[in-house]
Amino acid sequence: MKKYLRPVLGFLVITGFFIFVLPAEAKTNAYDIVIQQKNGNIKSEKIKAPTLSQALKIAKKLPGALRVEKNIKYKTVLIPNDPDYSLQWGLSKIGAPIAWDTLTDASSITVAVLDSGVDITNPDLADNIWLNPEETSANSLDDDVNGYIDDIHGWNFIENSNDPRPQVTEGATTAGIHHGTVIAGIIGARGNNGLAGTGTAWNVKILPVRVLDSTGSGDTVTVAKGITYAVNAGAKIINLSFVGSGTSPTLAATIESARKAGVLVIAAAGNENLDLDTDPQYPVCYSGVVGVASVGENDVKSTFSNYGSCIDISAPGENIYSTLFYQPGKNYTETNSDGWYGTSVASPLVAGAAALLEATAPNLTVDEIENILKEKAIDISSLNPDYINSLGSGRLSIENLLVQIKAAQNQKINILTSPQAGDTPKVREYSKAGKIQNQFITSSSKNQKGVVVASGDLDANGQMEIVTAFQKGADSTIRVYDKKGDQLTSFYAYAKSFKGGVSLAIGDVNADGKDEIVTGTDTGKAHIRIFDLNGLLISQFSAFTSSYSGGVRLAIGDVNADGKNEIIISKASKEPRVAIYDIQGKQANSFRAFPLKIKEGLNIAAGDVNGDGKIEIIVGLIKGSPRVRVFSDSGKLLSELLAYDKSQTGGVNVASADINSDGIDDIITGTGQGAKPEIRVFRNLTKQRIVKFLAYTLNSKTGVRVASIVVK
Repeated sequence: MKKYLRPVLGFLVITGFFIFVLPAEAKTNAYDIVIQQKNGNIKSEKIKAPTLSQALKIAKKLPGALRVEKNIKYKTVLIPNDPDYSLQWGLSKIGAPIAWDTLTDASSITVAVLDSGVDITNPDLADNIWLNPEETSANSLDDDVNGYIDDIHGWNFIENSNDPRPQVTEGATTAGIHHGTVIAGIIGARGNNGLAGTGTAWNVKILPVRVLDSTGSGDTVTVAKGITYAVNAGAKIINLSFVGSGTSPTLAATIESARKAGVLVIAAAGNENLDLDTDPQYPVCYSGVVGVASVGENDVKSTFSNYGSCIDISAPGENIYSTLFYQPGKNYTETNSDGWYGTSVASPLVAGAAALLEATAPNLTVDEIENILKEKAIDISSLNPDYINSLGSGRLSIENLLVQIKAAQNQKINILTSPQAGDTPKVREYSKAGKIQNQFITSSSKNQKGVVVASGDLDANGQMEIVTAFQKGADSTIRVYDKKGDQLTSFYAYAKSFKGGVSLAIGDVNADGKDEIVTGTDTGKAHIRIFDLNGLLISQFSAFTSSYSGGVRLAIGDVNADGKNEIIISKASKEPRVAIYDIQGKQANSFRAFPLKIKEGLNIAAGDVNGDGKIEIIVGLIKGSPRVRVFSDSGKLLSELLAYDKSQTGGVNVASADINSDGIDDIITGTGQGAKPEIRVFRNLTKQRIVKFLAYTLNSKTGVRVASIVVK
């Protein structure tokens, strides 16, 4: 027999906690290839290619190769020693064991469980319950002056007491008594302690806030107070596993304030199989809330789960195992059980995953956390054809997420600068703190025509090279330097007599495992050429129409996540147009980046600035407003920002790289001509400025070109 939770939450008319219980890359890949050589030696090489088979073919052609194969990786998959872990299918489904290999400790993160109370003495929860560091226990004083006396482990807004546990009162339901403790256990039951099961985060601070009574009733005032309390107590994540049919401006404003304070609010969708677009429920449908629907083991929508545009992500919500309220004297004799169903138990899986993510990268904003979780979700549209765009971005997955974030944190990227025009051709490398790490003059100090700079691993040895070229007025010499500034090689990109200047970009565009040098004419016909490190011409084509003669700017990236890098080209004059090409010159798409009244050309860059696995196209005008725009490969405007004061009319230079090592590319800008030579970095699409410094002397007005370089 199924036992249903049907509590009613005051004048919000919240109709249920909505759980019930049953008895019982995209980008070109870098493949690690084992090469057995003819002399008997065995080594491994990183080979870049769209597919493994192509990587193997490349490796087979390397000098001395006898036999090649994929280098199989062996690693532990961290499984807790908790005896009931085998019952927790949802954790395996979202890839938690792989994530745990990177991080299990989220003890720096406080997750507030606003619910019917949490059993703070449950043996699998006790060690993870929040402890108020500013309150002295049982002294009957409000030591932290927050308005709540002796709130050591949270607060009970139902009985207005410092005991946040469920209360076995008249009319209490079994489901109502257990509900908050179930939610808390899914988020953060202590892991690897040899007891029962584990939470998504093994070590995390659970802040119990009792806002619903033991029948599941509450009201707007209680919930709003609970949210405010949790925010003031330092919670970074709030879980709301309840729902109702009434909307409240008070609660909506409280949630908005929490979001602005940097708190991620996660809410269950509800269990009435409702289309939330026609029958909205709350708080899931409030702005600023991450709404969670439920799916089963086959990733099909649970029959009970609500759906619609209020849903941001889905998670397992059937036959879920967790902790229970334990009080034998009141006939609550079990500490744990499985058999819990509902969107209420899907929501805390997302909350626990968010805690691990935030602990891994504490500098992430709430927008970034939400976006990363959604973008890394598994697409389940084909399994749910009747609910396309109604189950959020897909099913929660953290399998490789923490690994990717950690990898980004272990990689240091610096900023390269060069004068845009009319100054000593000095290339500088800066840390994100604005400290010079290295500098050198390319060509001669007399050659003051403006320098284009880029970097890449041209010989696939793990070390970055720096490549420079000059703008119009100079010849087309490409110079390649090691990262210290020692010149390695040079060659002409075009005829020796050509003085139209060169644009350039670096990237692996032919899937040979090495970055190539892609050049374009800074003025004149849009002639694109692709070279290797030594100046060997690999391919060439003309961009735009044969009548166009205004020069181009270049970027490289996998804009459609097909495993192959595209060459992204913008017109340098006449109109702000972007076009996307493959290495053979086949055009995939073209679009205008600014309105028709704008007649200027574009600077261009490429980076995954929203964490979706695809490269976005970043543009700024060569002359005019310093406004930066971000587009998808289809030309959809995703975001824009004013990089400098609108009074500056010299345009803006752009680049992109993960400067703050959070796993998402940031937007790098340099001022155009006529302004002080200032570098700024904006955190991906948030528009938050995280870096600001002068690249050259304050009186330099030549403009600053920008690029990036991986230094470790």
